[in-house]
Amino acid sequence: MITRPHFSFVNSGKGRHCLVDKNPYQLLQVITRLSKKGVVNDAFIKGICNRVVALNTSLNPRILAFIANALGKAGITDVHVWKIIQERYHNVKRDIQYQDVALLLNGLTRSKCVNFKTIAQLVNDALTLEDVSNGRHTSVIINSLGRYQYPDYNAIASLIQRTKGNISGLSLLSIANLADGLFNLGHFDKVLVNEIGNEFKLRIESRLFQNVNAITSEEQISGLNPVQCVVLIYRFLAHGRNYNGDLYKAIFSFLINNVSCMKPIEMVIVANTMAISKRHDLDLIQAMSQRVLKKSQEFTYDMITMYIYGIHKSGYNIEFFKEIFGLAKKQKFTGVLECKHQVKMLELHNKFNLVHTNTFHWLLEDILSHLQELNHMDILSVIGSLSGNMDYRDKLAFLIDCLMQQDFESQKTKSQIFSRALYYICRFDDEYAQAYKNQFLDVLMEIPLDAFQPINVTNVLCAMEKFDPPPIFLDNMCRYIIAHVIKFTPQMLASCLRSIVKFQIVDQDIQLQVCKFVSVQKQHFRDEDLAHFLTYTNYMAKTCNNPVTKDTVKLYKNLLDIVASKTKTTRDINKENIEKIKVF
Repeated sequence: MITRPHFSFVNSGKGRHCLVDKNPYQLLQVITRLSKKGVVNDAFIKGICNRVVALNTSLNPRILAFIANALGKAGITDVHVWKIIQERYHNVKRDIQYQDVALLLNGLTRSKCVNFKTIAQLVNDALTLEDVSNGRHTSVIINSLGRYQYPDYNAIASLIQRTKGNISGLSLLSIANLADGLFNLGHFDKVLVNEIGNEFKLRIESRLFQNVNAITSEEQISGLNPVQCVVLIYRFLAHGRNYNGDLYKAIFSFLINNVSCMKPIEMVIVANTMAISKRHDLDLIQAMSQRVLKKSQEFTYDMITMYIYGIHKSGYNIEFFKEIFGLAKKQKFTGVLECKHQVKMLELHNKFNLVHTNTFHWLLEDILSHLQELNHMDILSVIGSLSGNMDYRDKLAFLIDCLMQQDFESQKTKSQIFSRALYYICRFDDEYAQAYKNQFLDVLMEIPLDAFQPINVTNVLCAMEKFDPPPIFLDNMCRYIIAHVIKFTPQMLASCLRSIVKFQIVDQDIQLQVCKFVSVQKQHFRDEDLAHFLTYTNYMAKTCNNPVTKDTVKLYKNLLDIVASKTKTTRDINKENIEKIKVF
């Protein structure tokens, strides 16, 4: 075995000469060592690549796979050496095994020098071979394909099937690899999400996890980083809609105990995952935020912007955000403060009602002086940050003019932008906003209905509550709800129903679709959403149902079932609505 002293040549002038007599096994040991140590000598890297090229015809599938894996981990991106590796793979593929496929994919997808044909062939090999590792190698393959953003959904689904039922036999590292790959691929198979969640809960509650230093010697040898693994699995579970409260408590407890081991990127991932799951832990946020302030130079402006945006709805101390804004103004973070960062910070000033602070004025003036760097989404965000504040009418008018002059890549984008702009402008008093309302409505009425999304319809209906909308356009929005109700979330549809009641719209087709929606979405209603659904049911019962229709009866019963399944607080909140409906 090659020991540490034998690597003294790595950064010396002898490096390339020392590699000339290395056989494939010795070369593999050198590359493996360097993949862990890190390579700083360009000449030595070139020597490695030249030796791989020279030996390529003598590399069997297993050595080839290990060398590719080590080169990828070492960050070597020499185009020629990766071309040789791919060519050699095609020559020896008849003898390839499942582990070789996993290692080749792990290396090739890190290199950024691989063609799709090779990846597709390796995936095909994987699907025709048996995973004798009970899912460990499959987790590496899925992680690699996630890194590559492999587009074949059916192939990924077939690989996922191999991991089901095997999660309990995987190491924490393999589970994290699997979770990270599936997250990057956007695959959230419900059965697998639950299986990973259940197994992870058992391990994090019962095992050594409360202290990173308590990991086993085997895990240390494997290079396992428990904090990183926990963070990646947590992100996957949250995006997969596994909201087990006890599991989250255990995760937060582990991270609080080991916050000193968390890297900046891991804190950013945790903050954004909290926002996705809408489950924040103030103790963990405080522990992470203290580290952010102490080690601000370890955070780029991208990182710090994502971090504060992830926790801004947590109820955490507003003084922390003020301090972050002050540090940003003083350029205390790494990298360049760009307009995209300033736009996000301006949004947060508006959310925290800090629109009359020095940092708000600084951000706004700096953004306006670099307006050419903004895209239409950025301009819309700035408009939203100023909406409702009469002190900024002149700047708002300027921004709206800029928005009207933008070119949009599609009608769908145009619908998204102007529906939100209409929502923002309606926060101003009628006299000021009227001209812009008409302007935005003219644009929206020209957009085909199939270019709208549920959130666009929700924004438009909410905005139109504050003025008399054109009947034709209002009817179009109702037709959209009827045709696409299943695409709405309970929160969006509840908002639309509130608008429908306000406009005194009586439409049996809408009621029928709402009835179907409620029967499907029983588990996803918030208290305030239930209130709007019950109010709508009450409105329909009193307005048009004499005698009461079957749709109203069914809708009412389904809503009562949902209320009954909730907590006492939910039942109390909706008590008034329930008592109003005397239709039985």
